[in-house]
Amino acid sequence: MRKMYVTSAALLMALAANAQYGEIQNGGFEDWTTNTLFNYPDQWANSNRQEPLAQPAVVRSTDAQEGIYSTELRVNDDVGAYIYHGQVNMGITGGIPYTDTFDNVRFQYKCDFPVGDSLYLLMIRFTSGVQTDTVIVPVIHGTQMTWMQAAVPIPAGTQDELFFALSMGDPINEISISPGSWARIDKVELYNGAVLQANLPNHNFEIWTTQTLESADGWYSYNEGLVGLDLNNANKTTDAHSGNFAMEMKVVEDAVTQYVYPSAISMGPIWGGLTPVPYVASPTTFSGWYKLSSPYPNDNALTVVEFFENGNLVGASIQTLDISSNYAYFSYPLTITGTPDSVEFSIYSGMEVGSVLVLDDLEFSGGNVGLSEFAQMNVSVYPNPASTEVMIKAEGEYAADLIDLTGKVVMSMEQAAGIQVMNVENVIPGTYLLRLKSGNTTSTHKLVVE
Repeated sequence: MRKMYVTSAALLMALAANAQYGEIQNGGFEDWTTNTLFNYPDQWANSNRQEPLAQPAVVRSTDAQEGIYSTELRVNDDVGAYIYHGQVNMGITGGIPYTDTFDNVRFQYKCDFPVGDSLYLLMIRFTSGVQTDTVIVPVIHGTQMTWMQAAVPIPAGTQDELFFALSMGDPINEISISPGSWARIDKVELYNGAVLQANLPNHNFEIWTTQTLESADGWYSYNEGLVGLDLNNANKTTDAHSGNFAMEMKVVEDAVTQYVYPSAISMGPIWGGLTPVPYVASPTTFSGWYKLSSPYPNDNALTVVEFFENGNLVGASIQTLDISSNYAYFSYPLTITGTPDSVEFSIYSGMEVGSVLVLDDLEFSGGNVGLSEFAQMNVSVYPNPASTEVMIKAEGEYAADLIDLTGKVVMSMEQAAGIQVMNVENVIPGTYLLRLKSGNTTSTHKLVVE
């Protein structure tokens, strides 16, 4: 009969009493939350969508000169707001279709600018793809707390496309303005003399869209920065290994700029460099399930796990995941030489456009992982099925026997108490009975060893 390896739980529970208890929170990607990021005026390109990581600088206001809404442009920490109709790709490349002749622009406004700061109007006419007129001019400044009409003369001309923008500061000469400045704009109109011409799309800012983002709870991705491009590449999928959902990570390309965006997820903030998160446990294994498809046969995904103690690296695992059309299991050993207080954990998709990585059931296990959570659970045996270790809980002093289906006792212990850990790593995979006996009470639990 082989002796069972038993670990006293008191010290391990103390180590795991703080952050996350060692388990990967939402490692099965079952929990997702949809958050509201910002609003933006329909059909106007705007700084909210093009700079989504900044504090929203284009704000829907119910202080309107006409209708229900106006748009408020703000300067937040030197990030200025702008709205425009037209096309931008490494510079201004075109406008929206517009053929009416006009010679002045009128709009309603309120504003508050320090001395020297202004709202700028930028207008470019295009004919057959060629710029024919460009106007950039400051249009409002100072402080105006009641609605006022601005009237801006424009050289008369014709065009088949029109680029039209309003910007906090000069966008061409990169003249920024002071944080805290704001301007409320409503009812933007183009006139030829005194005759109103065709309206620009959503000229009075009555139509707005709410930008939302659905994210896996406890995980960060590049989606926060890509949402304005509609290129979210870390998303929920029902193609799950277990449960209802999994994480799908894609390498995507912007059709306009041809920039390629690989996908990454992390336990901590990801923009501007990875950030470790609090973590108190010493797992011995990192495992999970994945699929990986790619147009490039040698493509692979990457997992990076780094444990820190007082800012010093005390354990790391960097592993690749190869192409697999069906769910494949991976399990990597973890060697930790200290007592972690934080972890930096990230996973990267392949590098080729069209690469798709699907992840599910990510898990840290072994060592002291999960003991604090197990102490609160109304169960006696966990996990089940088990691959390396089983935690056992019973009241008072008890004995335990692990019995195979022929009735042979393959492991046992006596005079155990509270929570104990059984090492089943070298047990032949199969179905067993775990018998717990305390005084005159006996309970039997089915246990599957994988």
